[in-house]
Amino acid sequence: MFTDFEIKGQWFLPNDSENAVIGTLKFQVGKDISLETIGSLSGHDEDPEIILGISTDGHLYTLVDSLTVRSRDSSRGISTRAYSVHEMIKNGHFTSLDALQFDHVHFQYNLFEEWLGKSVFDINESFENRTFEVKVNEPDSIEFSIDDITKGQIHFYRTNLLRQRLQKKIEIEQENVLALEFTQLISLKSLLEYQHKFQNFLTLATAENVFPKRIDAWNTYDENQDQSLEIYFIPYAKGKTSTESKIDRFMLFTYSDIENRFESILKNWFLKCDELQPVIFLLFNNLYNKSKFSSFSFLGIIQSLETFHRYLIPIPNSNIQKHEERVKRISDSLTGKDKRWVKFKLKYAFEPSLQDRLNYILDNYPTEIVLKLIGNRDEFIRSVVNDRNFYTHYDKRLEKTKMDMPELMRITGILQLLLISSILVEIGFDQNQVSQIHKNGRHVNHLVKQISKKG
Repeated sequence: MFTDFEIKGQWFLPNDSENAVIGTLKFQVGKDISLETIGSLSGHDEDPEIILGISTDGHLYTLVDSLTVRSRDSSRGISTRAYSVHEMIKNGHFTSLDALQFDHVHFQYNLFEEWLGKSVFDINESFENRTFEVKVNEPDSIEFSIDDITKGQIHFYRTNLLRQRLQKKIEIEQENVLALEFTQLISLKSLLEYQHKFQNFLTLATAENVFPKRIDAWNTYDENQDQSLEIYFIPYAKGKTSTESKIDRFMLFTYSDIENRFESILKNWFLKCDELQPVIFLLFNNLYNKSKFSSFSFLGIIQSLETFHRYLIPIPNSNIQKHEERVKRISDSLTGKDKRWVKFKLKYAFEPSLQDRLNYILDNYPTEIVLKLIGNRDEFIRSVVNDRNFYTHYDKRLEKTKMDMPELMRITGILQLLLISSILVEIGFDQNQVSQIHKNGRHVNHLVKQISKKG
């Protein structure tokens, strides 16, 4: 999914191939999938659920959830249509979403090989003998399960060597594939949810934007499928996709750090990922955003921590109901503006304060390096609450006590470290492992060096 491409062909609706139109399908990395046709294929349905196509080189395409973004009819009677496409399937025609069912899938990701840290190449070079020897020794596949219906393997492959009569250049590359096998057929939506969860796991681990490079899926029960289906979509992420290698010491953790507990940690991640999704989204948006630091960076990590606390301690509906009854009793004793003011001010008074939330997280997820950086907890929390209130409401009364920008950056880094450590513990890392990650000099240690006070 890192290469733009353009496909010309015929396009039509399911069960209406006689009314095919000519058009061009475009895939633009990180931007969109679009189809432009000469002529209308949608009739009265401007947003077709399924569009089928045959390219000029004979490949079959299924376009899923197409949204009409432009429709023009010229004075000479030539109509054109432009569609934004949600997903694209290559090598097959499917007449409905229900027909898109899979039991095998292969994912490839950028930075996957770097995160695994296991090379298939053994290189020996002798300057004296003028020899350069490359041996391929593929490690055993890594086997694991994710849930009751999903077994997984991580395979180690290499690309084929292109041989020429005059060999001026040699190119051979390692490829790692995440293979999932399901004991029952799953939908396209479910398949992409598995993909998204593993993508987020690697993004957390590598501290970089990770994207799928390729997705191949099968339905082994379908006798008509004689080849894998290539699946394309535009994955969401903040910032630019990294296609460059990254050394492991700048990652949060690598496979070798969790090798003995890889399956249990991955199971935990998949189990809790949906509930943690809002926290993960806010963390990624804040931590891996390469733009310049500002007060919004500070407010973003505060929101992440508040959301994490809400995930940890959900407020029972019975408590909310009791609070609403209490507010009603109070407001019913008042009239006019006082009544409206009290109802508005007390509407969310059942929510814990930021001070309470931070104290709870620090009590339940204490990390040695975080506590050391915080120093006096009361003063630290007071400063955080003060600046959150200032930047949220711009209360002039708090302006004199707010932190300067370098200190705010330092405090934001500590809060990021607190949230990262808490998430690691939540998905199965113990405190010793978290502390070891800090000491290993990886990404978190790099962050600690940036936020530590001089001296």
